[in-house]
Amino acid sequence: MPLKNRLLLFAWFFYFCSLPLFKAFANVAEVALVVLSFWPGTFSGLKHSVLRYKNVALLTLIFGILVLGMLYTEDLQNGWKILKHQHRFLIIPVLFLLHARLLQENFRKLLLAFVLATCAACTFIVLLYILPEETVRNMANSTKLMLPYPENIHRAAFGLYSPFIDRLQFSSITAVAIISSIYLWLVNYKRKALFAALPLLFFTMLILGGRGAQLALFVSLLVYALAIAVNILFPKLEKRWGKSAGISILVLAGLLVFAGIPYLSFKTLKPVQERFYQTKWEIGLLENQQYKQYDYEHFTTLRRLVSYKNMWQVVQQNPVIGVGTGDFHPELKKAYTANNPEMELNTHNQYLLYWGMTGIFGLLIFLAVLVYWLLSLRGRGQLYFYGLAFLFFYLVNMLPDTVLATQVDSMLFCTFMAFIGLQKYNPEAQPVL
Repeated sequence: MPLKNRLLLFAWFFYFCSLPLFKAFANVAEVALVVLSFWPGTFSGLKHSVLRYKNVALLTLIFGILVLGMLYTEDLQNGWKILKHQHRFLIIPVLFLLHARLLQENFRKLLLAFVLATCAACTFIVLLYILPEETVRNMANSTKLMLPYPENIHRAAFGLYSPFIDRLQFSSITAVAIISSIYLWLVNYKRKALFAALPLLFFTMLILGGRGAQLALFVSLLVYALAIAVNILFPKLEKRWGKSAGISILVLAGLLVFAGIPYLSFKTLKPVQERFYQTKWEIGLLENQQYKQYDYEHFTTLRRLVSYKNMWQVVQQNPVIGVGTGDFHPELKKAYTANNPEMELNTHNQYLLYWGMTGIFGLLIFLAVLVYWLLSLRGRGQLYFYGLAFLFFYLVNMLPDTVLATQVDSMLFCTFMAFIGLQKYNPEAQPVL
């Protein structure tokens, strides 16, 4: 293998392993890949890659709609800050297009590296969960390698502490690792390692308490299972047992997994129970306006409901073209000042954020890019089901949070959209059962 390819492959492995561990390492890997991309001859095949992988190239339009929103923005300073923060919607698709062949050849290896790195982080989270809370707090606050431990928080009711990456963002990482592990299992790649990885990933996902990500994962796995059941399992069952028996078997299996496992989790896992009761309690506080009697900084359900109301108020100001990329947050601050001055400003819906910034046209372009990306994978068997599950996870997860506004989720989303999209012409990505 040429020196250039060896360096690139090392950088890509470092990048995928850094995503679930340290944001700083992921940034270093991103910069290294940008620098290596200026190796002589790298850009010669870019035009061909763009034409061949339009589904990946069109991801840059997400950055484009934010740029268009700058044309009528008054707060240019805030707008440029958002563009700088969201540069990955431009840089990451281009990086993947520049190194398409290398990434295709190492698709499953890089996926497995990401899964195992996520498992390493999950192992540490579980160990911290076992330790007394005061011990974990002292450990976290005595080293710069770990995030500060939140004050005045009950870790079961408000969600467990995540030491390296914010809990909500790490929930997204864990969910993507689960979906990726299932794909690798279905294509018969390193099943022994995945046999150990999947229980750890699922357990961590349950105890972390990221409700939006948990719901999104549940929906995405349900969609994943339905797609496989209808397209692969049912024809085999119908051939052997008949149509009625095949449907009955699939329905019973679905109920056992998608109703039985959540029920058992609620009954047996204390973090799941306390997170549920905390959510119910917060909704009641909002209804009777008694939340002001408490320290509601960590009442995320309450703050989400308030955020939806205020974000919708901003959207209504200019639903067609939006208020501008840089003006959304100042306008949202005005809405909070008028309606909920006692609360900290939050944005908790990705669709309302894009709609408010760039109008209905920007939102429709964003959704059209995602639909085109998915349709481009049709006919690719397990790869299509994998892409379907991944996209549904984010489509649902963008309802309770502006997940793409964070560094971790924007990198994760762009990375896997580009990575999966490149495999549309990769023979090794063909289904194996």
